[in-house]
Amino acid sequence: MIDTLVQSPLALTILAALVTSLVYALNRLFVKKEVVEEIKARMLEIRKNLSIAQQSKNLEAAEKWMKEFVSINNRYIKLTVKGIAVTSVVSVAFLVLVNMKYSGNMVKLPFQLPFLGNGLSSVYWYIFVSFVVGWLINKLVGG
Repeated sequence: MIDTLVQSPLALTILAALVTSLVYALNRLFVKKEVVEEIKARMLEIRKNLSIAQQSKNLEAAEKWMKEFVSINNRYIKLTVKGIAVTSVVSVAFLVLVNMKYSGNMVKLPFQLPFLGNGLSSVYWYIFVSFVVGWLINKLVGG
């Protein structure tokens, strides 16, 4: 009975919601939103200065701005890749777990989906719920 309960669509929905919340929290922990916004603002400023230098054909200033842009862009990439790496590891681990535990299970839907019918495999259900919960978290938190 417990095995049936654990493999139910409701349990899978709750698991997907919890894992998505965990991934969101980890991403917020590793990628500071205010730092990312600062970097984006600085990149915009540098792009404007670079454009002005290029239009005035000031190669020395253009080269200076380009070097600064590359430097700040590298910082941005490092910051975002760190968050992506951590959340990807967690997500893939849980997708493997879901695939192992719920393999062959179908979640019956109360409606027809084009190309899919009225059922989804457990992994697709997990992914669907994760997207919905992630979207809701972003709307609630203002992300």
